Amino acid sequence: MLSKTVCRLGAAAAMVVTAAFGVSTASAADISVLEKHPGKSLWENAGCMNCHKWHGMGGSGYGGTPINFREGTLTQDQLEEVIACGRPGTAMPLHRKDAYQGYDCYGGLTKEELGEDMPSKGRQMLNGRQISYLADWVIKAFQERPEVTKEDCSLFFGASKMCTRLQVDQLMRAGGGGH
Repeated sequence: MLSKTVCRLGAAAAMVVTAAFGVSTASAADISVLEKHPGKSLWENAGCMNCHKWHGMGGSGYGGTPINFREGTLTQDQLEEVIACGRPGTAMPLHRKDAYQGYDCYGGLTKEELGEDMPSKGRQMLNGRQISYLADWVIKAFQERPEVTKEDCSLFFGASKMCTRLQVDQLMRAGGGGH
């Protein structure tokens, strides 16, 4: 059953592991737009930060190594599907209540086909609009801004000592996930 699932996920899984490197720096205007973006609170409240971290680069976690969104190339639609449906066989949970039972996931996979590879439910279930906001947040906050800045830290933690002491170059060298 797992081999059938892996074959059906083929292209989607390949897209998740694909990485692209860009050049971009954050400006104060970028950060103020991101502060007000509806995806920011979803990122925090739905538990995304637990695995993908505040910087979006992932890192070791309870369920493996999450994808590094700063190196990601997933489209809006692909991100929405991953958020809604989770990632079968990984620790990425689903966030849409009707995933695999009325909402088409990965070309029509079913709970029965997935068996033990069925993603767990996320901390918070999201509706379609929220999933779109969250996917847009990932693109704007991480994919379009591949370099972590101290302003990124301040976006989540304000003027904390952690952000003023942050060694961005060390964080970038440490990297993040990438499954």
